[in-house]
This record gives sequence, structure tokens and C-alpha cells, in this order.
Amino acid sequence: MTKTITTAAKIEELDKVLDMVDAFLQNSGCSDKSQYYIIVSVEEIFTNITSYAYDTDDGQAEISCEVVEAGGKSRLRIRFKDWGKAYNPLERPDPDFDVPFDERPIGGLGVYMVRSFMDAAEYRYEDGCNILTIEKEL
Repeated sequence: MTKTITTAAKIEELDKVLDMVDAFLQNSGCSDKSQYYIIVSVEEIFTNITSYAYDTDDGQAEISCEVVEAGGKSRLRIRFKDWGKAYNPLERPDPDFDVPFDERPIGGLGVYMVRSFMDAAEYRYEDGCNILTIEKEL
């Protein structure tokens, strides 16, 4: 089963996106810890879309959730799709944790958390769309 939501790429829509993902997680067999990691990751990715993908206020985002079987294991797959500027956040370097927090440049910590929290993350640009897919083993 796949659950999909298409919404305006506005921060005001974040609760709607999180509610959809949370409702999907309730029936997924996912541990509480994994659910927390997934929700934090979804929040980070959607916030980045709303902040950086579009130069105007009329952008859209599509988020879909599904459970897939791979190698005898179940994985939760969440796909984010937007039609904004092409950008692969996974190419961003990890923050330098040797630099004091207040001296680090702004940005990058959220993408680092997504890569750390999820079991897989993949980006592709296809037919004018940014498609970012994250997966977590159930």
C-alpha cells in the first residue's frame, strides 16, 4: 500500500505532511525510535524543499510512503518530489564537528542527520523533478 500527499511547498503545510507520515507509521510495525528518526528526517527534507526549491510561493511537493520488500526484509520508503531548482542535498559535505558550533557555517546539519538516521538515501533529477528517496528498515 502506498500513501501519497501533494501539497503546496510551504512551511505551513508541514503539519499536514507529518500527520500523513505519522498515520502511515502507526500501521508499519516500525519501532518508536525508528519512527522518531523518520519524522525528524521528513521534517528536515520538507523544510528544505519549502525553503530552497522554489523562487516563488506557488511550488508543489509530493510525498509518498510505502513498505517495500527487499532481500527478505521490509523497508519503509519515503519519496519526496518537487519541481523546483535541481539540487542534490546528499552531495553536501558533513559538518566539521571539530569547529566550535558557533563558528560553523549555517546549514548542513539536517542533511547529516537524515543520512545518519536513515538506512538509505538516494537523489535523482528526472523529467524536471527533484526526487529524494529515503528508506528505513522495519
